[in-house]
Amino acid sequence: MSQLQFLPDDMGVAAVLIRHGLVSTAPFFPQVAVFTYTLELFQTTHMHCLYLAIQPFVKSLCDLHGVAFQPTLARQFSIAFDVYL
Repeated sequence: MSQLQFLPDDMGVAAVLIRHGLVSTAPFFPQVAVFTYTLELFQTTHMHCLYLAIQPFVKSLCDLHGVAFQPTLARQFSIAFDVYL
C-alpha cells in the first residue's frame, strides 16, 4: 500500500483518507478504513437484493482476502458504511 500524503489544507486524518478514496471508522485515530468502491459495491448490491446484510458481505470479503472473519470487522464496516451514506 502506498503512503498517504498530508497536504497543508487537510483538516485531519479522515480528510486525507477520503482524498485517497477511503472511509475511516474513527475520526482521529482510525485503525480500519474501507475503500469507497467497496462501500458502493455493497450499497448497489444491497439495493438489488435487500436480503444481503453486512455480515455475509464482510464474510465474503474475508474469504476473498484469506482473512479469518471477526465480528468486529462487520461492526467496523457498518460504521464506515454509515459515514459513506
